[in-house]
Amino acid sequence: MTCYNCQKEIVEGSRYCYHCGAAQKPLTPPPGVRKPLRRSRKHKVIAGVCGGFAEHFGLDVSLMRVIWLLIALFGGGGLIAYLICWVVVPLEEAQSAAPVPISQQS
Repeated sequence: MTCYNCQKEIVEGSRYCYHCGAAQKPLTPPPGVRKPLRRSRKHKVIAGVCGGFAEHFGLDVSLMRVIWLLIALFGGGGLIAYLICWVVVPLEEAQSAAPVPISQQS
């Protein structure tokens, strides 16, 4: 991996360059690759539908909630679509807080 600032080689996946100290750009998935559509546990208010759609499309959760609200108020089918998504779209898996093994000292 090459530093974006000083163009020197650094360890792959580094967040900062150890030559110049510049923050490195985060690795983003290639275009066209999205997270699977799941109801969000992290951004959940009612059922996590808006949070799941926001994570899937890479949008802000608040923006997605406003879009759903506008569709519900002006489109007429937003509430029905939300209820259908609540039933059909699966909830994302819970992230397990696996305990860190304690190394045995000899």
